[in-house]
Amino acid sequence: MCCEFEEAERERKVDLEIDFHKLEEVGSFKYLGSVIQNIGDLDEGLTGRIQSGWSSWRKCSGVLCDRWMPVKLKSKIRRQVMRPAMLYSSGTWASKKRDENRIGMTEMRVLRWHCELTRKDKVRNEHVRGTLKIALTK
Repeated sequence: MCCEFEEAERERKVDLEIDFHKLEEVGSFKYLGSVIQNIGDLDEGLTGRIQSGWSSWRKCSGVLCDRWMPVKLKSKIRRQVMRPAMLYSSGTWASKKRDENRIGMTEMRVLRWHCELTRKDKVRNEHVRGTLKIALTK
């Protein structure tokens, strides 16, 4: 994989060989659980982390979707199961505002599930956060 940050670098092609075997050029690859792209974006890696968060959500959905479970318990499960799955290795990301917004939107969808609300109910995010006593993080 060659990083294509500047126009001049895109024109230059380099062929790599190991023991007379030509290596193919790829646009992205997975290394230590993170997806690295040649253009420096996080799109594929972030999508994978969000899917991992939803996967952990599905594993706990029996508890999280139960009407009789206390909201405080649901919040603890969200904080200790789903959030770490989504934010794993995020300390090494060079994130942009739109990447942070995607994670925030996903988290808001989860909070709405806690309150058994949808976007069609037209309840503001501030009200949902206030109901669950969750501060807005920046």
